[in-house]
Amino acid sequence: MAAGKTYESITTRTLSSDVNTVTINNIPSTYTDLIVIIKGRTSTQNLVDCSWRVNGDSAGNYSHTRWVVDGNGNYSDQAGNQSSANASGIGYGQGVAIWQFLNYSNTTTYKTALMRASFQTNSLGMYMINGIGMWRSTSAINELTLFIPAGQSGTFVTGMTISLYGIKAA
Repeated sequence: MAAGKTYESITTRTLSSDVNTVTINNIPSTYTDLIVIIKGRTSTQNLVDCSWRVNGDSAGNYSHTRWVVDGNGNYSDQAGNQSSANASGIGYGQGVAIWQFLNYSNTTTYKTALMRASFQTNSLGMYMINGIGMWRSTSAINELTLFIPAGQSGTFVTGMTISLYGIKAA
């Protein structure tokens, strides 16, 4: 990043109750990239995926590839043509996830997200996840929804923070 360019805070949400979905809307298109920082935990003892969806699009326009390291070693997973992208996991112990949405306001390219997370579970100890996700749309991102996907239990716990930052053009 060029000298003098910084992250600019757009919004921070601190959960006042346990929920399984958080939506950030009215995202301005005045930056080149977005950074999402999630600090907190879930109510379940095990790994819970934290998925994302943009602009309310639940069609099969998402894909992801992840590399996961846990107490049993490492593995990778990938999926395409999904109704959302599994970004990273969140666990029972305090953790952090950082996602960077590249060229989010560009209206000529698909949107790519770089993702990394570290957190703890009761069953397998510490997890580390690195991944990449894609939303196959040329629309600018103006809404981002984070949620625990169907088939997984648990909620995002009271006190979790979701911070959104914009990166100014270099």
